[in-house]
Amino acid sequence: MSTTKKVLRSLGVDVDSGTLEKPGITRSFTISPLDMWVHDAWRTPLPATSSSDDLGCYGTFGTDALRVSAGSVSNVTDTGPRYARFAFIMPPDYRASQPVTVQITMAGDADYASATTAEIDVVAYDSVAAPTTDICATAAQDLTGNTADTTYTFTITDAGLAAGDTLDVRLNLDINNGSGSGAIVADIDKVAVVLGITA
Repeated sequence: MSTTKKVLRSLGVDVDSGTLEKPGITRSFTISPLDMWVHDAWRTPLPATSSSDDLGCYGTFGTDALRVSAGSVSNVTDTGPRYARFAFIMPPDYRASQPVTVQITMAGDADYASATTAEIDVVAYDSVAAPTTDICATAAQDLTGNTADTTYTFTITDAGLAAGDTLDVRLNLDINNGSGSGAIVADIDKVAVVLGITA
């Protein structure tokens, strides 16, 4: 076997078919805040400050990180979720039934503990195979214990997904801090679509 083939095989590539086959490998695709949009006005960028039912795109160049956020939530009663939406095209080498997750890293804030309720949720549609069926199998996740940076994983039902399909994803951040004394800074530090590789 040639040296090139040995290297490719060590990386989990089937040297005969050219496909990835090594179990346990994952590929992570980070979604930039600049690639997220107003959920009900497709192709409209997120506002610079969250408002109404929209999350905002925050970050001052050279000062703080680019991020999606609900902003500072202080003594605000629950008026419903704030949203951001993005589209992810399944890559050409994606194979049917490979595991798919959306991973959201929330910045920690001690004031989450004072919130009446705080949740992050994901709704996802396969725009080709199932454009009207939510294929996120994970329920909304509680943030009231989010005092340190935490990554929340949402499993996408992969049945029917295929290379080239568009995954239409909406993030829902819902915080009720009406009785809280602190101001929660509800920042989403990172959003990624993670694909698992199986044999």
